[in-house]
Amino acid sequence: MISLPAQSIFPRAGHWRLAIAGLLLATATPLLARAAESLPPVDVAPATTAVAPNDPDAPRARALLTAADALFAAHKYSDARDAYAKLLESYPASIPLEQVLVTLRELARRYASGEASALGFRRYEMAIDIYQLILRVAPAGQQAPEDLLELARLQVAKGEPELALATYRDCVKRFPLLPQAGSAQLAAARLLIDTARRGDGDGTLIRLARRETEQFLSNFPDDSRRTEAEALLKVVDERQGERLFNLGKFYLRTYSYRPAATRRYLNDVIRAYPNTRAAAGARKLLAHVDIIAPAGAPGAVIPGASPADGGTAPPPPAKPAKPDPSKPLPPKPGDVQKYLLPLEDYSQWLPRQQKAAPKEAPQP
Repeated sequence: MISLPAQSIFPRAGHWRLAIAGLLLATATPLLARAAESLPPVDVAPATTAVAPNDPDAPRARALLTAADALFAAHKYSDARDAYAKLLESYPASIPLEQVLVTLRELARRYASGEASALGFRRYEMAIDIYQLILRVAPAGQQAPEDLLELARLQVAKGEPELALATYRDCVKRFPLLPQAGSAQLAAARLLIDTARRGDGDGTLIRLARRETEQFLSNFPDDSRRTEAEALLKVVDERQGERLFNLGKFYLRTYSYRPAATRRYLNDVIRAYPNTRAAAGARKLLAHVDIIAPAGAPGAVIPGASPADGGTAPPPPAKPAKPDPSKPLPPKPGDVQKYLLPLEDYSQWLPRQQKAAPKEAPQP
């Protein structure tokens, strides 16, 4: 058996791993046998996994692969991930690539499910990192479309919908004719609808969801998931109709009362989305726009008002002008002597000369 320095196998290992490096290599065969029983069977293409017989890197690659598999079987998942990454970066042509990728996918699954954590924590960031490594090594492999879909699902689970949407679009762009492209478009539409529920602003997200769904129906007209796409379109219709209906109700408020705008939005709901709940509510509201005018709203139609005053409510009274801060406020009635106390006569205590001061003689 070929012996290698422990630092070449464990690039970030501590001193304690140096002592057990030989033990891991010696026990790799039985551990790999038990680990292989737990992995799903995979059809490996001979052209992909064939290694050149005269490859000078083959011994080093086999030794590093044996160590990485032993770490994986021993549940040292972090070290196994580092060993596989070094293997793919240093010896990609000297290893059975598909076998390594299958093991990496299983490692990502264990991180995402919590099996790789002693406390059961889901490490989505580690699973995402592993799938990004797989796609860097095999960007056009046989499993690349599925790898992109799984990467997007992990990004959604981690709370990164923008990155997930970009990954779905990348899958559609790179594999437009494969069924995985249709799955990516439907998943993107569902993601946009769910994100729009938390706030859509001007309705951009729901419009993008409609575009993704319509593109799926156009690209895959005979797909068995057509019923699902049509159901998504109904959800989109409901959301867009509800948005227009809420705009119509907004212009029935007191200080934004504009019955013409309300009628326009309600008619748009009925015309564009006739089979939605919003359209049913718009038909009922449209018949009572003039009756439910808020009291005091400018221009509100008052049933039974005389034609002399135009049948409309007068504008609201003008607000009183604010007082000028440079001028003193006038006293309120009754507050002038409110806080003044009566004073006693202290003239008896004044000096006599001040009390009876002589009068000056008039000037001639």
